[in-house]
Parts: sequence; C-alpha cells; structure tokens
Amino acid sequence: MRRSLFTTAFLGLVLAVAPCAYAGVGLVTRVDVATNTLTLETQSGSQQVVVASTAAIRDDHDGTLALRDINPGDAVAYQGDSGPATSVHVARQFWAIPEAP
Repeated sequence: MRRSLFTTAFLGLVLAVAPCAYAGVGLVTRVDVATNTLTLETQSGSQQVVVASTAAIRDDHDGTLALRDINPGDAVAYQGDSGPATSVHVARQFWAIPEAP
C-alpha cells in the first residue's frame, strides 16, 4: 500500500519532467546544507544524495533555488552520473501517509 501511494505521488513529478532521464526520485526527509546532502525516502528506502555545489536546482515554475530552499516534504528528481547530483528538480510540499507502527 505504502509503495503504491509513493509511486502515485511521484507520477505527476516524473510526467512533468519526462523529457530527461533521472538518476532517482524521492521525498525529502532532511536537508544538510553543511554537507550538501539530501536525505530522501525512496521506493527502496532511505537514501542520501550529495548535491554538487554547482548543481542546477529548479522548481516547477523553472525558478532557481538554492539547496537551503529545499524543505522536508518536497519531492525531488535528480540527475547525476556516478558522482554528486548535478541537476535537481523540486516539487513543493508533497506529503506521504506514514507507515503504521
């Protein structure tokens, strides 16, 4: 159930930016500006993504963002080969239903 909700939540994000191939997508749970790292909840679990200091970070309206502008609850799709993410697309204030304890 949780996996299908997660997939549905990101379907709009992926379709909105479909022309590009993304390394991954996830829901932001933590932003660490000191280390340029995003912690994401993904379909396969928690994942840390290092964002290059020169990365292009854009919102749904093609506005430029800084890493510090990303918040928990935002959804992101990122590009980057084997190193840090070089491009990050941010969709504001997604939400997810937490898993029951």
